[in-house]
Amino acid sequence: MLWLHLKIPTDSKIVKPLKIEAGRTDIRLNKNYRSTRCIDEAASCLIQNNSKRSQLKNVLTDNSSGSKVTSCSAGLKTFVVDKILEMSSDLQQITCFCNVAILYRRQVSGKAFQMAFRDRKIPFNIHGVAFYRKK
Repeated sequence: MLWLHLKIPTDSKIVKPLKIEAGRTDIRLNKNYRSTRCIDEAASCLIQNNSKRSQLKNVLTDNSSGSKVTSCSAGLKTFVVDKILEMSSDLQQITCFCNVAILYRRQVSGKAFQMAFRDRKIPFNIHGVAFYRKK
C-alpha cells in the first residue's frame, strides 16, 4: 500500500484539544476491524508526529500484517501523480492502483488530482469526509 500526502501547513484554529468535562468518561476505541497491521502501524506513526494531539492512541487489529506501506511526501499534485506512474512501472512497488491512497487536507485539492489522473488514464475513486458542513 502506498500513501502519498501533501505538505500543507496546519491551521491552529482547526485542531482544538478535546476537553473532558468533570463527571464524564473518556472512552477510546483502540481496535480497528478493517485495516491490516501495516496500515495501523503507519497511521500510528503519522499520528505520533502531531504535536497538537493531547494523548497518543495505539490502534490494534487482529487482521494479518498485509503489504508494507510506503510513504512519499510531495508539494505538487502533478508530481504526486507522476510518482505513482513511476512506481507502477516497477511492479515490485505498485501492483494495482487500488492499493494506492492519497491523503489531502482540503477538498479543493482533489480537483487537481482528478484532472491529473484523467490526463494520465489512471483509474481512481474519491472518498471524502466533510469536516465542515453548511447548515
